[in-house]
Amino acid sequence: MWKIRDIKDIPEKYFIVEKKRFSGQKVLFTELIDNSYMTRQFFKNCESIVSVANKVITEIKYPLMNGNKPTDFHYYQAFKKPWFGCQKCFRNDFDYWQFAWETAWLGMGDCEDSSILCGAGYEILRNKMIEICLYSPCECPYIDYYIVLGEVYYEDEFLGYHAWVIVKDISDKWRLVETTLDTPYKDLSDIPRINFETNTWKIEELTYAGHIIINKRKYGEWIEEGIIMKCEKIDFGKWKEIGRKEKENVKKYKYIRKAYKKLGKDTKVKV
Repeated sequence: MWKIRDIKDIPEKYFIVEKKRFSGQKVLFTELIDNSYMTRQFFKNCESIVSVANKVITEIKYPLMNGNKPTDFHYYQAFKKPWFGCQKCFRNDFDYWQFAWETAWLGMGDCEDSSILCGAGYEILRNKMIEICLYSPCECPYIDYYIVLGEVYYEDEFLGYHAWVIVKDISDKWRLVETTLDTPYKDLSDIPRINFETNTWKIEELTYAGHIIINKRKYGEWIEEGIIMKCEKIDFGKWKEIGRKEKENVKKYKYIRKAYKKLGKDTKVKV
């Protein structure tokens, strides 16, 4: 079962992600799901669950090396010169998490970055719906969402660690949004429904196994033994220690691509 707590009841230091930024940049994971002007502008015409997901899918590219190999290498250039003469500073090639606005601005991000951005879009949409319902007599059926940190399998083969989004629609049904797709969803029914009472969700031959769910307000961990497939339970502290090579690999995206092909979907990583 999911053990879910209010973010405000957990010490802030638990969510500091300095190691996932540049040295000295201490930010909270929940701050990455930002409500900045740039993020709001990115989602300004998005009024539904599908339109938020599709905005991320169609606008955000995946960082790739030669041969379409997935990566998550980040650096800032102190002075712009020809590429062979650039002076680099603030380098991080371990694993890096972007603010939602950074991903929107760069137009690029890996599975965690695009999931954080998608989560920010759903947070904005949720707040819009709540605001509207404050001025209407209806009982607001507003949406909810979580960013999920976990594992992905093809049949019984472990492919790597992964991030995605689950979102609850206004009919109280949860759905799984894969943000690394390249093909947008046609409508709400095109986004696979899932059972929130478990932490493993099948999409064709893929199995998504969630360890952690998090948004701006809530944090949850799966605590029932025997459901997570590969290893012992992973909390947020352990997740921060997972490196990019355990998430950004050709095998994972090869089989994600293969499974979604059967659903008529393409992926950003074409391997």
